[in-house]
Amino acid sequence: MDKNIDTTLVRLRSDYESDSGNVKKALNLVHYYLEHGRLSQAGDLLRDALSRNPQDFDLLLEYGNFCFRNDEIESAAGNFRLLTGLAPERIEGWNNLGIVLHQQGKTEEAKQCFDKVLKIDPDHLGALLNIGNFYFNESKFEKARSCFEKVLDKKPDFPDAWFNLGNTLSAQKDYAGAKAAFESALRYNPEFPSALKNLGFAYEKLGELDNAEQCYLKGAENNKLDSGIHVNLGSLYIQQGKYDEAKRHYLKAVRLAPNNIMGWTGIRNLSLVKGDLNTFTRSTLAVLPRFSDEVLASSIEILYELHQFSRAEALLFQADRLGKRGDLLDIQRLLIYRRKGVSQGKVLAIYKRLSGLSKPSDKILKGLARFSLENGAYNSAIKFVKRMESQDEAAQGVLWRAMLGAGEAGKVKALVEKYIKENPECFDGWFILARIEAESGDRADAEKHLIRALENGFTGLEEIEGHAELRGIFESLTHLKTVFQDCLDKA
Repeated sequence: MDKNIDTTLVRLRSDYESDSGNVKKALNLVHYYLEHGRLSQAGDLLRDALSRNPQDFDLLLEYGNFCFRNDEIESAAGNFRLLTGLAPERIEGWNNLGIVLHQQGKTEEAKQCFDKVLKIDPDHLGALLNIGNFYFNESKFEKARSCFEKVLDKKPDFPDAWFNLGNTLSAQKDYAGAKAAFESALRYNPEFPSALKNLGFAYEKLGELDNAEQCYLKGAENNKLDSGIHVNLGSLYIQQGKYDEAKRHYLKAVRLAPNNIMGWTGIRNLSLVKGDLNTFTRSTLAVLPRFSDEVLASSIEILYELHQFSRAEALLFQADRLGKRGDLLDIQRLLIYRRKGVSQGKVLAIYKRLSGLSKPSDKILKGLARFSLENGAYNSAIKFVKRMESQDEAAQGVLWRAMLGAGEAGKVKALVEKYIKENPECFDGWFILARIEAESGDRADAEKHLIRALENGFTGLEEIEGHAELRGIFESLTHLKTVFQDCLDKA
């Protein structure tokens, strides 16, 4: 006999061909095909068997599972729907249909299927787990937690339930509870890479950075293709001031998943911490099409507020080329188009629309205030800032400048001095004080405050040159120029 002949396959085929209407014999051969990776033959056989037995529950179930594994989601859903009609008292159809519907994003309908399962079998762990996942995705964390705890009451050695419970507790910011849940998941399944990574995150949130690092490193070793672990390591190393290590892991995340924005976002965050605005701009451009309008607008805003106008323009014009839209981007267009002398009609149309919004966000109000300030409409700028619910440092800077423009230097000085007592690294505050002292003729204090502004990161050369007294101080002091150049080099 030929040693290459698969006697098991020969027997199973013979059994089926001798009685092709026999469902059990058909399924035996199907299972053999699936176990040996012969998917095409398994599919053909299932379709042939169903043509002979179109209402057979086991065949429909197997074919639905086959379609699901092969990403034929609509066909899988159709088969499982047939099952729920053929045998509404059986669990398999409802449960599998729920899983498929969840993958299709039909979450409410999926939950209804899992509810059907629990009416038939209140102790069905899979349905309880899936309903818990539904509540988690709906941010109903208490209900999700209750479902996962019910599963664990019935099966305390179920690692997936511990993992899901850990994620729920983490979402509720109960990091100590999350840590214990992830540890339980790993106790029952030591090779659970996602649990190890999420345990590291819980440690990180609890301030146990060394333990977090060990979890992440072990997770990276166990799952060499998970770019997310390297993103987590990068974030951890930034907290520890280990910038070279952070950069190495962010770059590894980008190499592993170049189309995933998380690695690029990490590089962007690191570059901001280090003041490397060139890398910040390049990393933003690298994945600009995949950023949301809000993230992109925020990136442009950061550069604009740091007086990096050419870099801000580069991002905005690329966004224009890609047809990016949104109110937050329009605020950046308003500012940059004005600077570049783009059609005044277009600029005024944007301003009219945004200033007419019934409930503008703080970011929009801040942008409108800055636009008003740059157009010399100081009172309008002040009004826009005062409408903000929460004023960040940049908004404070707009307010101070607008008040100076409106002739309220005394009030501004008092406000700034109070602010920098609590925020001594606010370069805008030191610059405003330098401007006030220079305009009042106090050259010594103006010089001292200007140096402090530059040392803290002020890079607004245009603004220095726009004020004769400050420009004179700046031009006369060689060492002051060196401080400024150092700031620019860091950018």
